[in-house]
Amino acid sequence: MRYPLLDIDLKKLYENAALISGLCAEHGIQVAGVIKGFGGLIECSREFVKGGCSQLASSRIEQLKRISQSDIEVPTLLLRSPMMSEIEDTVAFSDMCLITEKATLLALEKEARKRQKVYKVILMYDVGDLREGIFDQREFVEAAVFIEKELDWVVLEGVGSNFTCYGSVVPTVANLTVLCALAEEIEGLIGRELALISGGATTTLPLVVDGTIPKRVNHLRVGEAISTGYDLRENYDCVLKGQHDDVFTITAQIIEVNAKPTFPIGRRVKNSFSETVEYVDRGVRRRALIALGHQDIGDSKQLIPLDPAMEVYGDSSDHTILDIQASDRDYQVGDLVTFKMQYQAILYASTSEYVRKRFV
Repeated sequence: MRYPLLDIDLKKLYENAALISGLCAEHGIQVAGVIKGFGGLIECSREFVKGGCSQLASSRIEQLKRISQSDIEVPTLLLRSPMMSEIEDTVAFSDMCLITEKATLLALEKEARKRQKVYKVILMYDVGDLREGIFDQREFVEAAVFIEKELDWVVLEGVGSNFTCYGSVVPTVANLTVLCALAEEIEGLIGRELALISGGATTTLPLVVDGTIPKRVNHLRVGEAISTGYDLRENYDCVLKGQHDDVFTITAQIIEVNAKPTFPIGRRVKNSFSETVEYVDRGVRRRALIALGHQDIGDSKQLIPLDPAMEVYGDSSDHTILDIQASDRDYQVGDLVTFKMQYQAILYASTSEYVRKRFV
């Protein structure tokens, strides 16, 4: 067996998708299942659809292209405004995208006309997270009217906002109500109801759970809450009964076991990632070194050891250091250790050619 090994429990993934889709359906909300967190793996994407996701979404057009060429028949959503170099593939391999720029809209219109394909867009409004979206409300409304009145092959399917991904701004009743109010203003100007008001992603789910989400919000873009229940539980105190946090687990092999000081010896500079790290002197402790590093899983703090007495110290590109001082297990070179994973670790491991994948 070759390690590191990423195990993916498809049954648990399906159950998480069904749980989230069912919860949202009770509030009239459809779920676009975000597949970019596991690299768009077809086996996982299939479980999203079986679990009730009405769309599959990714910020990578290459992943949506694979979906279009598979046996999965479901509309696809490009989660990132397409680059000009992606316009042809965007229209060819997706059904809808998030959009902000007029120049991009005109390029999509030209390509859609050429292909004789009606293409849908969700116009993004920036409520304050300061990633994508039109920030000025008047400009936002005018852009929506422009799509409706001036374009023939690009259709305004709805409006949306992004939360938490850059500015850590959480969705609230207040900022979602602003989005809904702008949607209703646009509807008055174009004389029809928008099909979608897309109110964010996993971090919007607590508002769904407590029943406070504005009623006009009818679309969410959810990936993390389906792939792992960790973020909702630990960061938002939102516990969903039946949600699995061990859909993805990773196993690595120990390559060194030793007792060493916990505080580096000698003159220190920034580490290999140009970071200044603060260390705590805990004396000499027994530790294990595993053949798994930042290149495989991102920040090693995104790993949750199945051995509760084990602690993750830190990592370099290809190594992770584990404190095993308090463990009852007598770890030796060649032993295997397994971890549950937070979102970033799943993202890195799923897309790494150095991590073997196994579907359970």
